[in-house]
Amino acid sequence: MSIRVIGFSLVFGLSVMLVGLCTGDEWPVFRGDLAQKGLSESKIGGKLKVRWKVEGLDSVESTAAVREGRVVVGGMDGSIRCVDLENGKEVWKVKTGPIKAPVCWDGDDIYVGDIDGKFYAVEGKNGKVKWTYETKGEISGGATVAEGKILFGAQDETIRCMDKTGKLLWEFRTEGPYYGSTAVAGGKTFAAGCDSTLHVINIENGKEESKVDLGGQTGATVAVDGDQLFIGTMNREFLRVDWMKSEIAWRFQAENRPQEFFSSASIAKDLVVVGCRDNRIHAFDRKTGKQIWSVLTKGKVDGSPVVTMDQVVHVGSLDGKLYSLDLATGKQLGVLELDDGISASPAISNGRLVIGTQKGSLYCLEKE
Repeated sequence: MSIRVIGFSLVFGLSVMLVGLCTGDEWPVFRGDLAQKGLSESKIGGKLKVRWKVEGLDSVESTAAVREGRVVVGGMDGSIRCVDLENGKEVWKVKTGPIKAPVCWDGDDIYVGDIDGKFYAVEGKNGKVKWTYETKGEISGGATVAEGKILFGAQDETIRCMDKTGKLLWEFRTEGPYYGSTAVAGGKTFAAGCDSTLHVINIENGKEESKVDLGGQTGATVAVDGDQLFIGTMNREFLRVDWMKSEIAWRFQAENRPQEFFSSASIAKDLVVVGCRDNRIHAFDRKTGKQIWSVLTKGKVDGSPVVTMDQVVHVGSLDGKLYSLDLATGKQLGVLELDDGISASPAISNGRLVIGTQKGSLYCLEKE
């Protein structure tokens, strides 16, 4: 397919070091940080406009990684592609299998898996493949890198830990496919998949330290903050888990026509925000689980929201629109119609939001 870059205007930003959560300068993993909180220190406001658009990627379900003024994303066209954050111009491209997994960018290297079950380590500067690893199932979740260890799950019912040379350090078997990305906090990885169980695993040795029955399978990624962990299930519930006590703190299910949660949550100071297949974006009180607001879209919300420093929630819907909402009230601050359904999640860097669509376009948005 041909690729076109449409429009751009110049914006400059200040580089800030990554500490704890994603700063305005970088978005290196699926939800911005290792704990998968879905927070950004950027301030981009509620009304956005298109800075540039790249077309011809077949379908973009992958969530991009953004570092050092570059964007790296996988496409269902069978590629990992790097473009310039300023103007969308291609820097490099490498052929792979079709990719819908989020991209992880750690140090000089990029890590991502494809739906054929192959996991890639690629040099960020030029796209050269350093090594690959073959699994026996589709890889739909993103990797994380912690303490020099690469962690990722696959639908062959296995979570793997590798070193940066591609050597397998340990495997953890689950009783069912694993769809989500891995989350890491406090030397633990938190894995929830189709076995309806949250597994708390020591990343040093791969040993399970505790587990919690979630009461339903999950295709989402857990979000962790301290002893609190949030996850939605295919059993149509959204849960807060106290993982240190190995118990469910609260659970939510809509009274009318409850639907599955495939979206991963964003953890703000007092609220937690998540999308749902009931076509809604929901916000809950973190402590009590009380629903504070919900916003109806015209499509399922499988993509995951991001909350920016200016207290705005940004999330896409399968109705093809990018919603920008006031965090406290859910009030619509801006709705931008893109070209097709959105199942990818935003990557926000330095005042810009990057997101793909199922039509095969990659957009860069900025404050109007």
